[in-house]
Amino acid sequence: MLDEVEGRERRTVRVALTVWEAFAKVCNEHLQLEPETLLGAWCKSLLPEIEELETLPDPPEVDPKIFQEYEEAFKQVWEDVTGSG
Repeated sequence: MLDEVEGRERRTVRVALTVWEAFAKVCNEHLQLEPETLLGAWCKSLLPEIEELETLPDPPEVDPKIFQEYEEAFKQVWEDVTGSG
């Protein structure tokens, strides 16, 4: 049972880290903003959670498929907001 819980936790962390990395890439490349700056403006209470993700001693690898999906979604939202699509 403990192995199953740890496996689920690891998968959840992998997805969260992957989504954060995609968000960070879009912020840096398309918005010219640090992702923490934007997140701080939207939801400052999440910053400690992100810091914890970024400082994990043995972080899981980013999932390339999920990364690509979220990167495209974040880019699309930016284009919709700015009308630059």
